[in-house]
Amino acid sequence: PGPNYRIGSLEVYMCCMSPLRPWGAAPLSKRGFGANIFGLCISSKLKSRSWPSNEAVLKRMSLSMPQVPVEVLVRNGLGFPIPGVALSVFCAEQQVAQNSTDQTGSVHLLVPLFAPVTLRAERITPALHMERQEKILEIMAPDTQITFIAETCVQLWQLETEKE
Repeated sequence: PGPNYRIGSLEVYMCCMSPLRPWGAAPLSKRGFGANIFGLCISSKLKSRSWPSNEAVLKRMSLSMPQVPVEVLVRNGLGFPIPGVALSVFCAEQQVAQNSTDQTGSVHLLVPLFAPVTLRAERITPALHMERQEKILEIMAPDTQITFIAETCVQLWQLETEKE
């Protein structure tokens, strides 16, 4: 028997209905679909002339997922808000969002939907140090609320003064 060739075409598309829209997607109304449907070509064997790797398709899909608002609350063990905490969102090892909590210990971020993301929270100031914390999440709905309970470390300083 001869070599086993793969013959044919393969295209992978991500399609979403409005208001969700993948990054870089175009309306599919020109192709007979409604104006509220958006599509994005994730991979095309016709364009690249080679079969895509599973890893490349999954990474492109993760980075192209529609983003939805998420509220993150940072509190201490007593439930008090912690302002000034830096929050970063990573998807497929790339940072996709970052912001800091306000005076109420809250921040709104845009996070990819249905994709595994790492949410990192940390604060380093002279007065208050919060250890870096990470959560691995998959956001399934817009307006999800996530809470970090921060372990705080207080630094005590001792100064020597002249004796009288």
